[in-house]
This record gives sequence, structure tokens and C-alpha cells, in this order.
Amino acid sequence: MGLDNYWKKNEGETAEIEEAEGVCAGMFTDHGQTSFRGKLYADLVEQATGVSLYQEEIPSEVIMKMADDLDAFDIREYDCEPGFDIDDKEFQSLKKMFRLHADAGHYLIGWW
Repeated sequence: MGLDNYWKKNEGETAEIEEAEGVCAGMFTDHGQTSFRGKLYADLVEQATGVSLYQEEIPSEVIMKMADDLDAFDIREYDCEPGFDIDDKEFQSLKKMFRLHADAGHYLIGWW
């Protein structure tokens, strides 16, 4: 089963940050500006932050802590499943996306 994650400002409004780009898109998602392919990053994010992307909603306070944890994580410590390799450039994009959305006070919705 797949997972896409969507950034939200509030219940009725999608959050968008043009500079948050460079992560993998899902079937109906963009590259981090408003959403991303959560399934690809779920294991890495959980290893780095202790938080699963497989949740209906992750509040903005938790997103801020996740952004801090991702900033502190060394990608060389990532123990990935085959087929889920993430290089440093993509990891930098993931961290930037989380930081920009966290600083804007956005929260995350999971859809699978």
C-alpha cells in the first residue's frame, strides 16, 4: 500500500512553499511544495525522528521537532530497505522541505 503526505495550513487550506522541492512525488503529489511520496521516506523519517508518517495527522509542534531531528541525523546511519536508497542530495531536499513547512507552522496529513 502506498502513502502520500500532504502539507496543510489549516483544515480547509493546503499549504504551499515553492522552495520546498526535490523530493519524490507520488501519483497525485508534487515534489514537496504541497505534498510528497511518503512511502519512500517513511522508514528514514521514522529512524531519524521516531515518528511514523503513517498517521492521519501530524501536528505542527511535532513537525517542528521532526525538522530538528532530521537536521541532526547523519544519512550515513540510515539502514534502508532495498529499493529505498536516498542519496545525500535528496536527503538535503527532505530536510529543507520539513524545515520550511515547520517554520511556516504547517501540519501533515497522511493518505494511504
